[in-house]
Amino acid sequence: MRITTDTESPDFVSVIIPTYNRAHSLGRAMRSVLAQTYTNLELIIADDASTDETENLVRSIDDPRIVYVRQPENRGASAARNLGLARARGPLIAFQDSDDEWLLDKLEMQIKAISEAGPEFGATFGVKLIYGHDENYVYGEGRTCVAPDIDRPVASGDLTGQLIHGNLISPQTLMVRADVARKVGGFDERLPCNNDWEYMLRLSKVTQIQHTPFPVVVAYISDDSIHRNVRSKARSFLLILKKHSDLFEQDYKAYAGKLFAAGRWLHKLGRHRAAAICMWKAIQLAPGRPKPWLGFLQSRSYHAFS
Repeated sequence: MRITTDTESPDFVSVIIPTYNRAHSLGRAMRSVLAQTYTNLELIIADDASTDETENLVRSIDDPRIVYVRQPENRGASAARNLGLARARGPLIAFQDSDDEWLLDKLEMQIKAISEAGPEFGATFGVKLIYGHDENYVYGEGRTCVAPDIDRPVASGDLTGQLIHGNLISPQTLMVRADVARKVGGFDERLPCNNDWEYMLRLSKVTQIQHTPFPVVVAYISDDSIHRNVRSKARSFLLILKKHSDLFEQDYKAYAGKLFAAGRWLHKLGRHRAAAICMWKAIQLAPGRPKPWLGFLQSRSYHAFS
């Protein structure tokens, strides 16, 4: 079957896959995009200066919809996504990760969903099926969960109030209008992780977001996942809390919870004074919650004897 693309179509989709040294899994991710029931797309592989066989793998796949772009030096997933965004031609943009797998009708369903949602909705997202950890973040083979939790329905519309409690939207589940994406700007390249959460917070400020509770991607948690790095989590959380303090200050309980989480990670890193400061701020925001008090006392004790 010969596949042709119409770049002038209002439903032409630019799909962006950032990748770094994932030649072992990138082929699966690419095939899940190229095999979509909706075919009018371009697939942009944004290579973050890989040193493995990534470029050879991409060039070995014979499909005119593939566009390969490469960073001159390794700069992280956010920079690679931004490279893809700069190259994208479509009025609709979708993201995939280099170790995950879209379900075959992902694009078809989301084009329909964003079209029917109305002009005030600049983005839509679905459900991620996760293989590699359970709902309690216990990692291991055979452990699975879904995100967002289907037992806790997500209302479409202004999602800011829900997003400050934690990220509901993984990039692999998202489709966004290109004009909205340009208004939001790129992914924050300072963040070693949680850059997707920070992006979605900014997205929620500029548009309504539509949610449809159907699965669109299978995500595989790998051993080198940046999200399992405690140092990266602590640094990113503190930067996000500072950058979006205006949002978090509107919900003091959510703000206290995030400060407590940052303090807990700082404590694990041995930064007990910084942990105690975060815990104390959490106590000031929500004095009736016992966990920040316990964390504060523990961090103070470690700091006093270190």
